[in-house]
Amino acid sequence: MVMKNILLFFAALVIGIVLVICCQILRQTIIHPVAPLRKTQFSLGTAPSDSLRGSVLSFSGSVGWESRTATPMTKLAKKRIIQQGEALETKDDGSVRVQFPNTATLDLSSDTHIDFAQTLPINLVLGQTKGTTTYTKAENRIPLSIRALDLLINIASGSSQIIVDPDQNLVTVNVTSGQATAAYDDTKYISHVITIPQGQQFVFDDGGRGYTLE
Repeated sequence: MVMKNILLFFAALVIGIVLVICCQILRQTIIHPVAPLRKTQFSLGTAPSDSLRGSVLSFSGSVGWESRTATPMTKLAKKRIIQQGEALETKDDGSVRVQFPNTATLDLSSDTHIDFAQTLPINLVLGQTKGTTTYTKAENRIPLSIRALDLLINIASGSSQIIVDPDQNLVTVNVTSGQATAAYDDTKYISHVITIPQGQQFVFDDGGRGYTLE
């Protein structure tokens, strides 16, 4: 009987403690209500407001366009605005010219794929996974960077042609005018930065992580 009374006492004590805690939580919630979550400014369908917009100036043949929200390519039927997160791909008979005003002009040849990864004013970063593109940089301070396989190319000035052959694991950079730099990590994870002057051709072996400069 004594043990039963002790158990009842402890049970009542625990219940009382729980009730006191619940009352305190409820009181704090009423006095200090939880602030509503701020509505995020991020939009899956629209690029950041401060990002640069490009324009398709001209195109011919078959050209595919990929939006920020849809994975499958759709056929480009008319000139349009290009924003961060989108992509363009030309077929074997296609070509397209894209311009970011006062920043850069891109001329995509056939069988070429470009990802517009980042178009912020602090740095224009594009991804070229295959094909041939000529990049012409405007005379401003906005950096123009292109990721081609495991090579990062920065076009400092002028015009450069980049050829990406994923089947052969080769990236070729022809500097027509101005200057470009190329950066990569070798097989021992040592970083290398190479300056490519005007009139030079840089060929990068992505598999062996080596290059030639002629």
